[in-house]
Amino acid sequence: MSDEEEVDINGLVSRVQVLRHRLARAQEDLAGIEAEGYGGGGLVRAVMSGENVLVDLSIDGSLIDPDDPQTLTDYVREAVNEANRSLALKRKERMSNATEGFAAAMPVLSRVGPRVAPILPNRPVPGRERP
Repeated sequence: MSDEEEVDINGLVSRVQVLRHRLARAQEDLAGIEAEGYGGGGLVRAVMSGENVLVDLSIDGSLIDPDDPQTLTDYVREAVNEANRSLALKRKERMSNATEGFAAAMPVLSRVGPRVAPILPNRPVPGRERP
């Protein structure tokens, strides 16, 4: 970046505030979503909340066989894993929507980064002389 180019810091701060607001809203939305998955050809249904909590598990009675608990275990695992994959996709989509348009600010921020330093007490500010 040349000395003649200036970065609109106020504009960047405003964009960051918008991003923070969008991310906070997306996190609230994510807490309220649910995803479901199925195992055993639909005989087992698992529902996961956006907070990774199993909120519902439905098992068709025909699967309950005391002599074969492993099959039921496999189907439950399949349903829960599918619900988790679906939840991950929903999260990714929501977060992508929340951050849309902010990737363009990254090159600007990387150019500004080294030139911006916090003003700390008892630290001289370049270009300003102390009285």
